Amino acid sequence: MKSVKENAYAKINLCLDVLGKRTDGYHEVKMIMQSLALCDVLTIEETQTGKIELLATNEELHPDIAWDKTNLVYKAAELFCNTYEGHFKGLRIKVDKRIPSAAGLAGGSADAAAVFRALNRLYDVNVEETVLQGLGAELGADIPYCVMNGTALAEGIGEKLTVLPAAPGFFVLLVKPSADVVTGKVYKEVDNCPEIPHPHVENCLKAIREKNKDSLAETLGNRLEGVTRRLVPQVKEIEEKMLSFGAEASMMSGSGPTVFGLFEREEDIKTAKDAFLKEGYGPNVFITEFKGREE
Repeated sequence: MKSVKENAYAKINLCLDVLGKRTDGYHEVKMIMQSLALCDVLTIEETQTGKIELLATNEELHPDIAWDKTNLVYKAAELFCNTYEGHFKGLRIKVDKRIPSAAGLAGGSADAAAVFRALNRLYDVNVEETVLQGLGAELGADIPYCVMNGTALAEGIGEKLTVLPAAPGFFVLLVKPSADVVTGKVYKEVDNCPEIPHPHVENCLKAIREKNKDSLAETLGNRLEGVTRRLVPQVKEIEEKMLSFGAEASMMSGSGPTVFGLFEREEDIKTAKDAFLKEGYGPNVFITEFKGREE
């Protein structure tokens, strides 16, 4: 039987602005998304069972993830197979899970997007990327971006995407505190906090287009950070420690609580990683880098 492998890349937000709540309950956002080399690896094998089976290689590291029909991996596979039902005989999907869950890194969305890309190849459907993004939008706002990866501007609820030039690269250190946050609660709180400043997305876009590393580091911004910092004080502490170890900039990704630091020097980022591991942040400490868009 045929099988395919597909990487599911984590993302961070280089800039994230929340513009307001829409009448449909969603929030209007303007975000600059950046994919990372850190990834989950999905292996999808065709079977004759008539079922979709999910397997995880390291479930013990992700006890909060349900590997059943509620998982985005299952939902994405089911949606694809229902859409192109003439191809489906059965699937076994193994997920080597490396991206921390509930972390602001879009791990679940990245996995779902990887399922769409993988099944498109497995079944030789050859539908365009925009079609896969449309399927993804039915399941989650981050999935259309995760289908394409790279550096992109996301607007609307995250589904309106503009491909950007590759951002100037950095070494990236990720540290996830032990506390979890509920994304819906963070967005609800930001509605009640008009005093939280809006980041300058246009300045960040300019830095990317000019490939100006210094300006990019200076223009990072995340409006949700003002809320999550109150819920998880470790966010601010981690940011300050990263800066003390030589990070050019440090900020929370998404609704958090993962903090990333951008480093120029490999020796600085290794020293910082060792320090966070000694302080008990393992296993959720990762060194990675920006991942470009694959054409």
